[in-house]
Amino acid sequence: MPKAINNDIKNILIIRLSSIGDVLKCTVVIDKLRNHFPNARISWLVETKSKDVLLGNPNIDEIIVWQRKEWSKQARSSKNYWKFARQLFQFTKEIRNRNFDLVVDIYGAPRSGIISYLSKAPVRLCYTGSRKYSHLCANIHAVPDYTTSTTATQFYADILRPLGIDRDDLRMQMPILPADRSFAETFLHDHGISPGKYIAINPSTSWQSKCWPSEYYARLADMIIEKHCLPVVILGAPGDVPLVETITRQMQQQPVDASGKTTLRQLAALAEKAGAFISGDTGPLFIAEAAGTATISIFGPTDPAWHAPKGERHITLSTNSCSCKKSFCEDKKCLTAILPEHVLTTFEELAKKIGLIEHHAIK
Repeated sequence: MPKAINNDIKNILIIRLSSIGDVLKCTVVIDKLRNHFPNARISWLVETKSKDVLLGNPNIDEIIVWQRKEWSKQARSSKNYWKFARQLFQFTKEIRNRNFDLVVDIYGAPRSGIISYLSKAPVRLCYTGSRKYSHLCANIHAVPDYTTSTTATQFYADILRPLGIDRDDLRMQMPILPADRSFAETFLHDHGISPGKYIAINPSTSWQSKCWPSEYYARLADMIIEKHCLPVVILGAPGDVPLVETITRQMQQQPVDASGKTTLRQLAALAEKAGAFISGDTGPLFIAEAAGTATISIFGPTDPAWHAPKGERHITLSTNSCSCKKSFCEDKKCLTAILPEHVLTTFEELAKKIGLIEHHAIK
């Protein structure tokens, strides 16, 4: 990228839509852009479900929420597709009127590519070979280097190389606000739980195929409570309440059911204060990672080498993950082969390492 153009960058738009986990992983680019362009205004285009991941980030000046799915749902129910078209037109017009100098399209899908192109930004960055030719809407391209980009966060950070920004720190960023920490402290106090002395379990995922069986979670939670006298807090969004109720009905012990009782940011605060976090491949797992909490992740149809948390405080379990990437699976053999007893042993190994339980407490 020519230095003259680089120096002219004053107004930046990052586009990363889709799921909570994917948006969170892309936050590795924020501080790099801020350090490289200290005087620039940085905005992020995101969908409604993932906006809370970005709220409170000091390196983001504005969060632009694209209500595409809400508009689409309204159009289908009312059959008023002209209104949907007008909403899209007005939205793209507002993006163009913001006069962005640089668009970083990390999403790389047709809709993000079109938004990037219609922004009329003089510098539009995307990966080459992005999905369905969205890179054709960009005029500067990052070439994937799979010899060094061995994880999702490394891959996302590498998109900045054409700007002269090297990959170094790969920490995800999700600031937890004082009000959310206050909620977590009150919640734990009301249930007689000490911060750092409980296990958080998040059993739900966005794909049926990524969900470890409910009876397995029930058995694991029972063993943790019975053997180590550690409280278990089960987390989940409002839509996860039926699953969590199924798990609690299958248990002999009594966990704390927090499903449907928190916002995403309050969930993050509870994850931050947990001694350890157990989950499948889903957004809250990466929230816990970003918060610095030790994690045990259970992977099935997705690639743990690419997606799973890395480091001494994180352990991933998989049966040489099939990586089929199917959102639905009838038998889920790759997950059912991971038994609760195996996860308990892994938990005990991690808990000893981080000082959550003592060596002699394991019999």
